[in-house]
Amino acid sequence: MTKSQRPLKRRAIAAGALVIVGLFAPACSSTNDKSALTEEQQIEAAVKSFYEAWSSGGAKAALALSCEASRTEFDQASKDELAVLDDVEIELVKMENIKVVGDSAHVDVTTKATYKGEAQKPSTENSLLKKEDGKWKPCDDMTEEK
Repeated sequence: MTKSQRPLKRRAIAAGALVIVGLFAPACSSTNDKSALTEEQQIEAAVKSFYEAWSSGGAKAALALSCEASRTEFDQASKDELAVLDDVEIELVKMENIKVVGDSAHVDVTTKATYKGEAQKPSTENSLLKKEDGKWKPCDDMTEEK
């Protein structure tokens, strides 16, 4: 490569880097900036994160994303109750009818559960979320029958 070609190569690399940064920076900033999301979008993200955590790390991982009351209840659950949760896989099917009232929200969540390898019919429940420390967190009573 001649001396005159080196600056051209550097400019091409720099221009390419700027294009890449220009394409990816807006996508990264928009997904990380929670303040730019509406309440409904934040709630949807919280519910999705909960079920993604359950899929990848089990009930304990999902419950770590729950409100304080649910985490406290989980910590006080018996080993038998916890063992049942470990046998359940849950897939999020859809969310709809989000209603926000102050720091509480309700959303109809349809899930499909598999218990010990046996698929269950999809079911829809009206789930509660609470806003704690500026973040929406699932906050259902795990022992409550609905």
